[in-house]
Amino acid sequence: MDVDSWTILVVDIYHNRDQLWRILEYYQIVITWTDSFGPAGHAIYDLQSNRYLAMEFANEEPLFNEQTFDESYLRTSNVRKIARR
Repeated sequence: MDVDSWTILVVDIYHNRDQLWRILEYYQIVITWTDSFGPAGHAIYDLQSNRYLAMEFANEEPLFNEQTFDESYLRTSNVRKIARR
């Protein structure tokens, strides 16, 4: 367990023969503008079949798309046009 975020980061999974079967790893990133941690993805390793599954990685695309609008964009007439599309 991570002491800063109280998140479980690694899990060992045993099957009924008391042998290690799978390992789950949870990856985090620091979200600087909130002074907290967030998910960056996780991976599950199957040690019996020598396979793994990596999912939900958040580092491939930007988190936010910043866009600027001029004042005319928010005028009532323009908002009506946008709403009808």
